[in-house]
Amino acid sequence: MQTGLTSGNEECTVEFRPAISLKAQVQKVELNGKPVRFQVETREGDQHMVVQFPVKSGKYLLRIWLLNEFGCSNQSVLPELGSTSRGLRILSETWSASRDQLTLEVSGAAGSEYELITWDSWEIEKLEGAESGQRPGWSTIRIQILPSELEQYPHKKVVVHFSSAQGKSERR
Repeated sequence: MQTGLTSGNEECTVEFRPAISLKAQVQKVELNGKPVRFQVETREGDQHMVVQFPVKSGKYLLRIWLLNEFGCSNQSVLPELGSTSRGLRILSETWSASRDQLTLEVSGAAGSEYELITWDSWEIEKLEGAESGQRPGWSTIRIQILPSELEQYPHKKVVVHFSSAQGKSERR
């Protein structure tokens, strides 16, 4: 993250609280190349790395090094005007106590296929309820919602199992 004051000369404090996955570990945090103190607040569904630093005039570059930061993103598309939504909804994300399994409860239009874009997907050992896929520059999780005459937006459970190897450098 890059920040700084564009006008004035009074010092202010920036507090940055990005969400990170429960599996992630913060290795180090630097501000303009120097170590800076940080905390990690863990909650039921995620963690937040918290860092505060003073800002005066000039530019400030904050860098955060993470290990095991698996994540997935759903690129939602708005329906055409007057149409019903056909997008995938991630209803819940639940991590196992050992943080080696992520369960996603999703809902989507009956008979549709969806893709979640993932990062650090090299950590995935096995998928249940979905398949792994590839796009140029990205790994994906493909989710097929079965056709249903009973439900317009059926639910589906996807379980992501992670390898026990810790750290990308150990894995390569």
